[in-house]
Amino acid sequence: MTNFQPFPWRYIKEVLDSREFFFEQSMAFTKEEIGDDARACPDCGKQADDLTWVPVDTADETWPRGEGRSGFVTCCMECKNQIDFFVDDELTRLEAELRADGTSSQDLPWSETEPVG
Repeated sequence: MTNFQPFPWRYIKEVLDSREFFFEQSMAFTKEEIGDDARACPDCGKQADDLTWVPVDTADETWPRGEGRSGFVTCCMECKNQIDFFVDDELTRLEAELRADGTSSQDLPWSETEPVG
């Protein structure tokens, strides 16, 4: 679990809207692997297994600085809370390699200057 600046909600929604068919299986595996470390929503108490888990990458500007990360953020969509960000070291390494080659797996880029709301 990593301290993090919240991701823009526009970005979170676009990731969820663009989900592929394998998304649910991937999230089930992720929840099984790291779900015990996820916290409940601080406002409504919804447990980690019932939260929305979203695969995310940090802002485009973070990657050239060596601060880019890929992972999963847990969200309570009802309370509009982003609760935990779990960095996935393997996904981060793969994304860093792609970006070093001038490409990216990120189809939905965002900027650090974008407001969260």
